[in-house]
Amino acid sequence: MVVDRDITAAQVIAAIRESAPPLLESVEAFDVYEGGSIAPGKKSMALACRYRGRDRTLTDEEVNRTHGELIDRVRSGLGAELRQ
Repeated sequence: MVVDRDITAAQVIAAIRESAPPLLESVEAFDVYEGGSIAPGKKSMALACRYRGRDRTLTDEEVNRTHGELIDRVRSGLGAELRQ
């Protein structure tokens, strides 16, 4: 995700956990990048989200839908965008 430079990984993770769907087991930042093709005043943050159903194996459709909703929440809450 691309966010303003002053937004920390902890803030992004907190925003995700605050609105976390029940299937989200964990989230962690594993890379932060500035420069190159990233706009000035912005940074790219890579996050790993793990989804798990407590009582069943999740389908691709469930995970994709849940992940899309999570991205929408972070976009609206922090003004983040997916890196193209």
